[in-house]
Amino acid sequence: MILKFLSFFTKRQKCRHEKITPQSIWNYCPDCGKEISIKWFILRCNSCASKRGSMLYLNTLVPTDKHCSKCGSPEFYIEKKEKLDFFDMNYAVMTKEEIDNISKSGSVTQIWIEGENCWHEFILPKLITLYQKE
Repeated sequence: MILKFLSFFTKRQKCRHEKITPQSIWNYCPDCGKEISIKWFILRCNSCASKRGSMLYLNTLVPTDKHCSKCGSPEFYIEKKEKLDFFDMNYAVMTKEEIDNISKSGSVTQIWIEGENCWHEFILPKLITLYQKE
């Protein structure tokens, strides 16, 4: 009975995508099979735009120091980067986001085809389904 109870919690854990690194060749996680996108964030001072040290705390990017070491301002903004330069490595924080594929989401795309001089089709347009997943 206790083993079944504990297995409920172990099966429900969300994949952390630990095998996906910035050096990974592929974008798919080998543990769960989902497509992963790596994004980089740099925290900058709002006054002087200098880079500030930061860390992830409860999925939120927060500065390590309360005030900027160059101008003393507590205000900051977050710069999002797709690719990272080597000189930004000390200040950047990496996040991994799951990408939802259109083919897996079951969405439907439709196109409205309009004929020449057909005003009755303007009232009742013909929509053609391009993709529909059941």
